[in-house]
Amino acid sequence: MKAGWGCYPLQLLLCHSYEPPCSCFIEIGGAKTESSLFQSLPEFFEDKPIDRLIGEGIQAEHLNDKILGRALDSLYDVGVSDLYLNLAIKVVNHLKLPCKALNLDGTSLHTDGVYNSNENPDDLNCIHICRGYSRDHRPDLNQVVLQLITENEAGIPVFMAPASGNVNDKTCFQEIIKNHLSCFKAALNNRYLVADAAMYVAKTLQLLDKQMLPD
Repeated sequence: MKAGWGCYPLQLLLCHSYEPPCSCFIEIGGAKTESSLFQSLPEFFEDKPIDRLIGEGIQAEHLNDKILGRALDSLYDVGVSDLYLNLAIKVVNHLKLPCKALNLDGTSLHTDGVYNSNENPDDLNCIHICRGYSRDHRPDLNQVVLQLITENEAGIPVFMAPASGNVNDKTCFQEIIKNHLSCFKAALNNRYLVADAAMYVAKTLQLLDKQMLPD
């Protein structure tokens, strides 16, 4: 699998169908990526309604470590955050939520183990799990950061993106606003963006102004 998946912290994995190409999001539990977990996938799916979750003709033995590996590679190529964004927008529109405001914030999650903490942090294709400002009061442990946007009506997450453990919220907020805010406005027609003080810096406000976000 491509670089980056070995240290990806999210619990949401894509289980790709055997044939034809179709996909379904299933939480298989935990953030582990050991080969033993992958090899136990067929056993996990033995008592699951696979025909309803993924598609007719799919059997438990089809959902093995090789299929999951190719699915993760496909997710890496597409971009997990962009894929999740598209799915979340469809959910919000399907539920007919007004979505007048979006709430943007970041949090940190501490990790146990070495992971890639001693590798080159300049590799932009890989999240660097390292020490940083710990929101859960564990500065002694390495961590990863999760940036999250939720809609205000039901609190549904509409965007999430993992980041290295030592990133700055101000920088992350700028990137999110620059790359994704126009998509939200076009799809959800939200009027407000709510965030903490990390958003209220000159460069970020200039980005908001360029995208004509109402005051």
